[in-house]
Amino acid sequence: MKRFGQPLRFVLIGLASTALYFGLLIALRGAIPGTFALTAVCYALSMVFNFAAQGLFTFRAARLTGQSARRYAVMQIGALLANSLAMVALVDGFGAPLLVAQVGVTGAVAVAVYVISKRWVYA
Repeated sequence: MKRFGQPLRFVLIGLASTALYFGLLIALRGAIPGTFALTAVCYALSMVFNFAAQGLFTFRAARLTGQSARRYAVMQIGALLANSLAMVALVDGFGAPLLVAQVGVTGAVAVAVYVISKRWVYA
């Protein structure tokens, strides 16, 4: 069971980050005008939490550094691009159902983010 501890912590922090995003979305809906600004602020805040929690809790980093923050940002941009390109290929190219494709792509991207986080971002 011990070997599943880190992947389990990764999933739990991911779920907590998602819950934080939705909580902020609800809490700040009246305070931040415009959907783009609202979702961007909520996403950015949840990503700051995710970076810190994954580093300190999941990967047990002794401390968070500017280098790991930059690597995290690069990884997240890469994940965004991979997600979007895969979705275009599956949905627009092959006619896959949107939600079914997104579930599969999200799983693949999550595995890639876990491996990159472990071997590069927080290493």
